[in-house]
Amino acid sequence: MATARPARTSDDSTAATPTGEIPDTGKLEAEASAFKALGHPTRLLMVRALADGELCVCDLQRLAGIDMSTVSRHLLQLKTAGVLASRRHGNQVLYRLRTPCVVTVMECVAGVTGRDTDTSCAGDSRKGDDA
Repeated sequence: MATARPARTSDDSTAATPTGEIPDTGKLEAEASAFKALGHPTRLLMVRALADGELCVCDLQRLAGIDMSTVSRHLLQLKTAGVLASRRHGNQVLYRLRTPCVVTVMECVAGVTGRDTDTSCAGDSRKGDDA
């Protein structure tokens, strides 16, 4: 993450400016793809369920209460974006979170939307100030 240094602005106040490297467009597009994959309530439900460990497609289908083809489309989008990984176990396909910290991001978003009473993110020393 980029560090910040104070900068002078036209009104002579101090503001933070990025001093680290700005990620290239490809990296930003990959990150946007992951956020887009998380942009559906059913996919968010699946990710939250997978936070507890691997689940088979049939478990996710039961949990979501939708038809199998729709579940498969949601899972494909999450897997293509790099959110999920899968493995075959006999005749079942098991899914898991590729990067479990995605749940922390979801918790931060819950704080932003006011759905969570704790508005600070894990490891963030800043408080939720309303500037």
